Amino acid sequence: MNHDDMYSVCTILYKTENTDGWYYATMSGSEEECEKECNKLKKLNNWYDYKCYVSSRYVMKQDIPFQNTLPEARYIHHLTDLIYNPYDNKFYYSSENIPYPNANKRTTNNFQITVKGEGEDDEYILIPDDLDDFECGTDITMSFGQNDKIITIADDLINDIPKFIKRLKSFGYSNLSIEEYTYAKFLAWKVKDKIRFIGQDYGDSDIGIVIDKLIPEKLFFSEFEKVCSKLEKYIEKHNKLYEEFKHQEKLLNSLKWEYDKDLPYVPWEYTIINWNKGKTKELEEFWNMIFSSENIENRIILEEEPYECFSCIKIGDYYYGVSEKDEGYSIMRTFFYTHKLKDIYYFMQSKDFEYKKGMSLTDIYNQLLEKGYKEVMECKYLGKRMRICANGQVRSNEATNDEIQKLEKFVTEIANSFNNKDNIKVFDVYERLRKYDVDLISHIDGKMKI
Repeated sequence: MNHDDMYSVCTILYKTENTDGWYYATMSGSEEECEKECNKLKKLNNWYDYKCYVSSRYVMKQDIPFQNTLPEARYIHHLTDLIYNPYDNKFYYSSENIPYPNANKRTTNNFQITVKGEGEDDEYILIPDDLDDFECGTDITMSFGQNDKIITIADDLINDIPKFIKRLKSFGYSNLSIEEYTYAKFLAWKVKDKIRFIGQDYGDSDIGIVIDKLIPEKLFFSEFEKVCSKLEKYIEKHNKLYEEFKHQEKLLNSLKWEYDKDLPYVPWEYTIINWNKGKTKELEEFWNMIFSSENIENRIILEEEPYECFSCIKIGDYYYGVSEKDEGYSIMRTFFYTHKLKDIYYFMQSKDFEYKKGMSLTDIYNQLLEKGYKEVMECKYLGKRMRICANGQVRSNEATNDEIQKLEKFVTEIANSFNNKDNIKVFDVYERLRKYDVDLISHIDGKMKI
């Protein structure tokens, strides 16, 4: 739907005097309508200034008069640069100064920041196992007590904390928003030889306070110096692991891999260590690492069909396992992505699969794509869950053969209705299936190969 056909709601930030901080209000209407109302209110209530902008749009018309409001905390953190001050009910931009809280605090020496890196006995931290995870940065947890954990990226903090501290020392006030999906904001004021430190949480509907302390200046700065030192070590360790991971993945992808015909119901491929001259020492170490790894898990390859379980670990886009064959010690692997495995499984059971000596799983998958066996949409027909391939074939563990053939007939009829048979888009077939009382669940972009 076009934005012009939707009903808008505006956010209005206004102030009654020439100081930092804004009151927050909303009202329904276009930006022009709300601007007109704000000009009236400015004259009537002697506002010093205001900002007005469209902040949301709705299909149904809203009837919201001008009203002060407290927006959802997550919305504020994700979509604005604003910080809420509960002591005056105003919102401040990060470049503005929030006045010192009017609630008194006793000085405490109980202030410690704990930092843990990835995998250090923390259930929330994931050890990177593919390039995307590594490139997101170094995961760490930072906490000020037992119940106030912040999970964030060390690479961002190592740049932001020094700026936060420098501004605090220079101007007596500073703030720091901890990246978008951490939902934490730090506020700090310098008062003589003390620091008032507040940590806000924007991860729920309401803005929460996770820490509010008055801390001796030396202790405060000392703790943040320790934090930066720890972050540097974790980033250095992460970068080293990243280089090792890239080398390992490059090595594994350079090997000769062959589909394992000994496992007819599970699409695995294998390589024999002795096939790879000049790499045997590294591969032997890799074999032993998997064999003795504490990260081993049992992977069920196909939940809906006959399957076999193997002990394996995930590296990149594959699960790796080890075994012994007549030719020698072997390393095995299969795709991590279940949808690929299911497509391969069904394709290998079909009459169109052509086995070629020495072919790899990638060779099989490429052949599958060429012959249109990739699943491109999922639906319900006659109350049965069915999956449709690019070539128009239908798979289902719930439907009868007659029901499957009936849906295949519909797909064929739709395909024949297109003039350009070489450019039939999945989405177009997906949309036209509705007239056959097919309840559509999902589809992927691409072309049919009927």
